Amino acid sequence: MQLPRTTPVFVFVGQKGGVGKTVTATNMAAAIAQETPTRPLRNVLVIDVDPQGNTERALGAEEGGEGSTVLTIADLLLAYRDGFSAEIPDYPLARTAVPGVTLAAGGNALDEIDDELGAAGRATVREWMKGVIELLAPQYDAIVIDTPAAIDALTMGGILSADLVICVAKPEDSFVTDALDKVDSYLLDLADQGQAPPMVMVANEAIPSRTQYKLVNEIITADEFPSLRAGTDAIGAITGKPSPWIAQIPATVHLRNGARNGEPLVIGRRSGTEAGRKLKEMAETAMTIATTRTEVAR
Repeated sequence: MQLPRTTPVFVFVGQKGGVGKTVTATNMAAAIAQETPTRPLRNVLVIDVDPQGNTERALGAEEGGEGSTVLTIADLLLAYRDGFSAEIPDYPLARTAVPGVTLAAGGNALDEIDDELGAAGRATVREWMKGVIELLAPQYDAIVIDTPAAIDALTMGGILSADLVICVAKPEDSFVTDALDKVDSYLLDLADQGQAPPMVMVANEAIPSRTQYKLVNEIITADEFPSLRAGTDAIGAITGKPSPWIAQIPATVHLRNGARNGEPLVIGRRSGTEAGRKLKEMAETAMTIATTRTEVAR
């Protein structure tokens, strides 16, 4: 069942490193938060459950970890284990260089509690993650979760709470099938329990040929990956053109340069480029899909 909340939760997944998952997730968080002429600044929480910790750099965030006064997702998981269950006080999570965006960092802090997570077991850790999200959600307008290149217990917990799963891949058939295999299997298990969120695809950092897109679309609309069908229908309801692709982000050096400098492309000087526009459109489409789901759940 969906959590009784109005805050949309997005989970970014991908089964290969180097496809731009973290860059895409942090840009979407920045785009959702961004103040516009028609809406005020939104408060967005990014949760990083990847031990690599690249999200901190991409957002220009304070560093957490041992000796830090900044709480991390590892701190929150252990606090949940130790008994808070009514509400989370105003914990000092990491400030970032992106207006409106706060970070519950992962990185080394997750490595430091690896023994505790292992001892608890996958099912328990999954419930800790789901519980932390449920308690944090009322403080934010959206939550974006960046995950490692594996379907581990923390990723599963995020997916259990998600309104939309966003799978990032390069638009070649091998990248897409590798990215979808394990995610699809887990989502189908959740579908049997009536808990599966829709999933959509992002083709990142490439300008593929028509032939490539035709091939990939044939693969991911076949019976092999039925977990994409709900996302395809959701995009169709918004755009009038059913498609598993929520965005096709063209290759540009500015995307990765922004991540290295702690300034997502969508809020930097290059925000008006095609990639910047596509990322902002993706954020709006994702918010529409997720908001529709939370309204239906209520």
